[in-house]
Amino acid sequence: MAILSASELLDAVAAKNDLSSSDYNTTQESQIKVWALDCLKWLLPMAPEYAIESVLQPTSSAGTTLARPSDCLKLVRVSTSNGDLCEFVPPHKYTRIANAYASGTNSYGDGFRIWTDDMGTVKVFRLGSGTLTAHYIKAPSWGDALEVKHDIPDDGTTWTYYKLLRNHTSAGDNGVDEPGVGANWTTFWTQLATSTTTTDWITSGDYTSAVADSVTIPDGWEGLISSYCSIMAKMKDEEPAQAQAYWGVFMQELSRFQGFENIVKSVGG
Repeated sequence: MAILSASELLDAVAAKNDLSSSDYNTTQESQIKVWALDCLKWLLPMAPEYAIESVLQPTSSAGTTLARPSDCLKLVRVSTSNGDLCEFVPPHKYTRIANAYASGTNSYGDGFRIWTDDMGTVKVFRLGSGTLTAHYIKAPSWGDALEVKHDIPDDGTTWTYYKLLRNHTSAGDNGVDEPGVGANWTTFWTQLATSTTTTDWITSGDYTSAVADSVTIPDGWEGLISSYCSIMAKMKDEEPAQAQAYWGVFMQELSRFQGFENIVKSVGG
C-alpha cells in the first residue's frame, strides 16, 4: 500500500509534460485529481488479486450474512473464520443451489460455502459456525488532512487547532515545526478556528503519511496514475498525437504488472 499526495501527483504529471507544478492553476489541479480517481476506479476492479492485496479492507460478521460496506468498490473474496475461502456464484445460481439443497436434490451440488452479493447483502450458504469475513476494495477518494489540537501554554486546557499542510516528523518542543510556536510552523500547519479533533500534537510525532489531499493506492501504481492523467490532460488540450504517445507509455507501464494482459489487448496495447 502506498500514499499518493496531490502534490506528488501534480509534480509527476508536470514532469511528464516538461512543466512545473506551479504552471497549473487550481482548476487544473482539481481536474487532475478527478482523473486520478477515474484511473483507480477503472483499474482496481480489473486488477489481479496479488496487485491489490495491500489495499484490501476486511469486514466481518458473525453468522451467514453481512452488509456490503457503503464504501465498497468491489468485493474480492469471502472466507471463514479459519481462513477457508468460499466460492462465488451469481445470485440466481445461489438461490437455485439453496432451493435444490432444501428439496433434497443435488443437481446443483451441495452448496457448501458458496457466497453471493445479493443487492448489497453478502450471503454464504452452509457456512457452519464461526465468523464470515469479506475483503473488499475501498472506493478511492482524496482524504482530508490530519487535524490536531495543541495547548499553548502547556496547561491542558487552552487548545488551539491546526490542520496538516506538509508531511514531516515533528522536531520536538520548540522545534521549527511545532504548531503556533516553531520558526517555520506555517510551512507545516495552518491554524483552524475550531475543530472536533481529539488528537494531541506530540513531539517526535510521525506526520509523514497524513497530508491533505492524499489517496491510498497499490504499491508501484504512481507511474500508472500520472501517465493516465497526462493522457487526459493532452486530450483536454486537443493534442491527440501527444495523448497517443502517452497512451503507449501507459500501456508499457501496465504491461509490467502480471495479470493485466487482457486489459492491454482490449484497448489496443
